[in-house]
Amino acid sequence: MSKDHEGDLKQYIHTLEAWYAKSSLGGIAEYVDEVMFGFYAPGDGTSGEMCVRWYPLTGEHRPIPKLECFDDAWHALAQFKDVIDAMADLDGMNIQPKDFCLVLERCGFTDRTPRRYEDSYSVKT
Repeated sequence: MSKDHEGDLKQYIHTLEAWYAKSSLGGIAEYVDEVMFGFYAPGDGTSGEMCVRWYPLTGEHRPIPKLECFDDAWHALAQFKDVIDAMADLDGMNIQPKDFCLVLERCGFTDRTPRRYEDSYSVKT
């Protein structure tokens, strides 16, 4: 089965830099940061999204990244072979979130992180 990502944009959201970071990452989350990335519609929604999350593991001085992707986004993930290849080049290097965002940008992704509350909602005219 093939999905249509036409018209969608390759973008990412760095949660720790978003206005809602404290409520999203504080409390019950097992991870300390995440970068969501995928195909996003210009208005709203996604045709495929996945994330890398950073988990604090015992004995490690920095959180460890883990790629997570639900099965309804596997088709989108398959379109990001350049990202997977870049990740393979960094295998075991414990890349941190800001550096992963740079990898995504080198692969043609743009930053859609809502740093202010107003950035989360489309302006209606």
